[in-house]
Amino acid sequence: MDKLRLFFEYTRAYALPMSVTAWAVAFSFGISNNGNILYGIIALFAIMCAHLGANLFDDIIDYKKYCPRKIRDKEQSDVNEFFECHIEKVSSDGSKARGGNCDTRLDLKSQKKEQKINLKKGKCKCFLNGELSVGQAFKICFLLFGFAALTGLFFAGIYKLSILIIMGITGILCLLYPVSGYLGLSEIIIGTIFSPLLFTGVYYVMTGMLSAKLLLLSVSFALVTVCLLYTDFYLDYNTDKEAGKKTLPVLCTSKQNAYYFYIFIIFLIYANLFIGIHGHVFPLKYSIIFLSVFPALSTIGRLQKYIDKEIKDEKEFLGAMNNVQKFAGIFAILCIISFF
Repeated sequence: MDKLRLFFEYTRAYALPMSVTAWAVAFSFGISNNGNILYGIIALFAIMCAHLGANLFDDIIDYKKYCPRKIRDKEQSDVNEFFECHIEKVSSDGSKARGGNCDTRLDLKSQKKEQKINLKKGKCKCFLNGELSVGQAFKICFLLFGFAALTGLFFAGIYKLSILIIMGITGILCLLYPVSGYLGLSEIIIGTIFSPLLFTGVYYVMTGMLSAKLLLLSVSFALVTVCLLYTDFYLDYNTDKEAGKKTLPVLCTSKQNAYYFYIFIIFLIYANLFIGIHGHVFPLKYSIIFLSVFPALSTIGRLQKYIDKEIKDEKEFLGAMNNVQKFAGIFAILCIISFF
């Protein structure tokens, strides 16, 4: 049990509700259209493996990007500071105060480098604590991605080219995600993976068909998914800005503007639903989904508290995410209810 707990900790399994919730919506839609339940459950296994593997791979990229540089800088700094301090001591009046300042400068430099890895979210903790090596992490990623790929090949043997196309696009986007934060594409990639692609893939393996109704609904759910990731990045606004990342909140140029943009995303979720119902793509019973606007408004109020405030630790980060996860869960439940 302890190994299982560590595995979920290393792969940041706290993010799984995002993919499982999206799967539940597509799975329920498939059931409502007489889809294959067993195939839907097998798809969930592949989705979870891919998600956990992507989380760990993302940590490997961050660790490889910053930690080796931090170690090299510190080693070189140790040498430079040693000679600098001794030269200062010999050429000065013999005071040892300058020597004491050397350690302080070293600590400050080291701390500045460490800030680039966001410890508040538990990122790279397994590497920094020495609990897991990068080599071991690569093996875990290989197994997780391997299980997901084998499941995909199983479905490819049944549905041929269509599933291979969905797998290929999803795989490419998953590999691009670790660097997408520097290209301003993180939210778009995650929204695409966890809604249109996931919805389409799960429904297709269950029924062998595509659905325009589900595809349009996936747009609203993609925006709900973006809200989850956006909240994550919003809470990391200053950290991401210092690291040079181009997340949507950072691109908004200020936390205040980022807060207003979040409100706009919430508006788009329900505007898409209204268009679908008004255009007779969705049946009128889908109107029940509008009840999720109340928890959506609650997330807006919660984010407002962090316009001028920073999260302190991993516990506070997870607590701040609960509100938006609750909103996503209620939105998904109402979607499922509307299918039957």
